[in-house]
Amino acid sequence: MNSPKWIELSTEQQLSYLMGGKAKLEEWYIDEAQTRKQEPYSIEEYRNRIRNRGVNYYGETDKWLYEALDLCPITGLDVAIMGSTQPWYECVVLEFGGKPTTIEYNLPGYNHPEMKEISVTEYWQNPVRFDVALSISSFEHDGLGRYGDPLNPDGDLRAMSEMKKIVKKDGILFLAVPVGLDKVVWNAHRIYGPHRLQMLIQDWKLEGCVGVEDDFISRDTGQSGAYQPILVLRNI
Repeated sequence: MNSPKWIELSTEQQLSYLMGGKAKLEEWYIDEAQTRKQEPYSIEEYRNRIRNRGVNYYGETDKWLYEALDLCPITGLDVAIMGSTQPWYECVVLEFGGKPTTIEYNLPGYNHPEMKEISVTEYWQNPVRFDVALSISSFEHDGLGRYGDPLNPDGDLRAMSEMKKIVKKDGILFLAVPVGLDKVVWNAHRIYGPHRLQMLIQDWKLEGCVGVEDDFISRDTGQSGAYQPILVLRNI
């Protein structure tokens, strides 16, 4: 099913997505409801690049993640990776000594002996809790229909609530979402400012941030979701 255009939403839906006017609207329509092609990758090449502190698609966010992992080591820990279409962050976890498990709606099929995979459905049938989780540029899409997911103005908040059950008590979530002025960029992503960011992380203890600048939640980034610092959150 195709993702709806903004004009096709009811007034009630529009107001819910915009938090009653607290968020601004930008339109950038992307329909990826159909199965996406997996980009070619080389796990060996990824690991070499990570070893040399190289970056992939998310650029500065990857550098900030390395800094966060230096400050909060994951050696020997079980790490859940949320949202994965190529094994870049699985390779990051391996290079920093962790044990990655990808949790996805559609299993990516990496077929690597050091990378576990489990579907979301299978996970909730037999849930286990992880020491650590990574969500890099994932939750901001939830509930917008871009990937064929059900419309839900609070899809991102629901995803964060589920993370409370996936991460062990006192465990760590490394989170990256676009930040700036509160916006819904329909249907590409959300941008998190003083209103939505607080709602997203309110049930977690913020242990630290890497890449955060003084005006990070008041800067107008237009449609872009490129500015994504790393938030280090503890499950309290």
